Amino acid sequence: MMDRSTRLRWRRQYRRSKRQVEDFGTQTENNLERLFFRRIHRLIEVRRFVFSWLLLLSLLIIGVVLQTRGLSSYYQELKPSPGGIYTEGVIGSFTNANPLYAVGSVDASVSHLVFAGLMKYDQNNRLVGDLAEKWAVDERGVRYTITLKDNLKWQDGKPLTSSDVVFTYQTIQNPDAKSPLLSSWQGIKMETPDPRTVVFVLPNTLSSFPYALTNGIVPKHLLGSTPANQLRSARFNTVTPVGSGPFKWGNIEVTGTTPDDREEKVGLIPNEYYHGNIPKLQRITIRAFRSEKQMLQSFENQELTAMSGLDSVPDNLRNIDAVQEHNIPFTGEVIVFLKTSNEVLKDVKVRQALVHAVDQIDIVKGLNRPAIVSRSPLLPPHIGYDKSVTQLPPNIEQANKLLDEAGWIRGTD
Repeated sequence: MMDRSTRLRWRRQYRRSKRQVEDFGTQTENNLERLFFRRIHRLIEVRRFVFSWLLLLSLLIIGVVLQTRGLSSYYQELKPSPGGIYTEGVIGSFTNANPLYAVGSVDASVSHLVFAGLMKYDQNNRLVGDLAEKWAVDERGVRYTITLKDNLKWQDGKPLTSSDVVFTYQTIQNPDAKSPLLSSWQGIKMETPDPRTVVFVLPNTLSSFPYALTNGIVPKHLLGSTPANQLRSARFNTVTPVGSGPFKWGNIEVTGTTPDDREEKVGLIPNEYYHGNIPKLQRITIRAFRSEKQMLQSFENQELTAMSGLDSVPDNLRNIDAVQEHNIPFTGEVIVFLKTSNEVLKDVKVRQALVHAVDQIDIVKGLNRPAIVSRSPLLPPHIGYDKSVTQLPPNIEQANKLLDEAGWIRGTD
């Protein structure tokens, strides 16, 4: 029970609170009327001033944004981030990672990643040292001295020395090994003055010899005891290859039940003993496909990062912004050789007329694949290239004139 005095006290408090709320509401209405509604008409008088300040503020914000974006290229740059998996599809089949036998597109791709050679081609297609730190040739051009880089190691941590280099090329020279490189190394002798030096003695002068040193070197401590006639089928080639390239062997997975749907997946991981910049990729996978159709289907299913060996990019992929096409020129060209002993072609004017009559650009346009026009018998990276020696340009009038001078008079037809 509540006594009467308590009820009266609560009632007085309630009435007092009610009056305070009413007073607060009245004061709010008065303040809005006095400070806002009575002064709102003044905004019209200063609208230009307010608009000018708002416009200036907007321009300042836009200017700061544009300046930041414009200057970002000066103090920001794109850099690779470690990690990621790169998967590339290649037409063909994987059979051998050993550089002594790797000839197909898939085998060559894997072999070049796992094994390093004395020399290699850089991104500008120029011959540079890989395992080789420097090289020199004598005045006769038959004695090449190669100096290896210091502290080279195989992917198993063992040291790589000049004896491994000599073992590699002596194995190639052994007919029992049945290496496809045999014909290029016949008659060449080798010496190892010290663990970092290899000397090649050629039977005759060959200025292009350094270009033959790009094949991978194999480890003597793993293959030295294997008979040469058993090297092609050695377990080393497909299960436990050990090289000195940027990537080392991870695993291989074979899928498919028939030759048509068979596919090999070769997984490679970075080589921590690599003598160059260690790859930032976490893993690279080479997938071998038997047909372009299978490879294109995997690419459309987003199973591949890139594809190699396509004759042309399908139209449905050309229109995708994320798809980029890269054409890498071969270090070779297609040339027509004229038989100068032929009765007709022995006349220099006839040969010049035939060259003038050929429009190379028009021929290239008719191809279903990218091609680059070459106007010299040698390419810029080739030994002996001279930019002043160029092919005669297309000129039909000059061709007709030369044929007339050579006695080839056109008939009415």
